[in-house]
Amino acid sequence: GVLIIHADGNDGYDIDKVKQYPTPNINDNFRIDNYVSVGASAKDYNLKFAANFSNYGDELVDIFAPGVRITSLAPENKYETADGTSFSSPVVSGVAALVLSYYPDLTYQELRDIILKSALVYPDHKVIKPGTKKRKTKFSKLSKTGGIVSAYEALKLAEEKSK
Repeated sequence: GVLIIHADGNDGYDIDKVKQYPTPNINDNFRIDNYVSVGASAKDYNLKFAANFSNYGDELVDIFAPGVRITSLAPENKYETADGTSFSSPVVSGVAALVLSYYPDLTYQELRDIILKSALVYPDHKVIKPGTKKRKTKFSKLSKTGGIVSAYEALKLAEEKSK
């Protein structure tokens, strides 16, 4: 009854082709349904919209979330700025927690669907493919949703579903 939010890694790999663990695929015939895999997006809309280090894959990566130049707490009462999908997955976890705080009766399947269906999609936007220097691809081909998580859109969709 829980939703697992997973950081997909920082190797610039297409994880549909290069196996990474953990994975939601138990075997060739079974995928767990309480798993959201997250890649890192970058703020720069001009070609670097997907973080150059982020793993990607239109079958195994579900959604992207901010993961570049994220400032967070560090040891000895300091702040540090860093990059990684380990920063992206907590963004998605925060969206899940926010939605659940308003709609606590949602199942993990409903919550997962809301997060994925409310992604901000950029169907024709071209980006530099992660792990390359110049090769371009559509951002929508880098994940299953082709989008970036949106707390606002997730709350709107949860409200619609609750009626």
